[in-house]
Amino acid sequence: MTIFNSTEMALKECLDPCVFLNRFVRLNTADGVIAWKDTMDPYQKKILRDMNRFTIINKSKKTGI
Repeated sequence: MTIFNSTEMALKECLDPCVFLNRFVRLNTADGVIAWKDTMDPYQKKILRDMNRFTIINKSKKTGI
């Protein structure tokens, strides 16, 4: 069993791009600045976490990628 201290756990979480967006990115809207609040769909998270250097995405307009 491996025990991580809180700094190591925080670093591992922040290396995940989806967690980073949820914690640190804010959106500027007509209602003011709001938190990201995990509004991504599963396919968006999959693309963000993909570490391939070259990726081809076949998508339609306004899918949020």
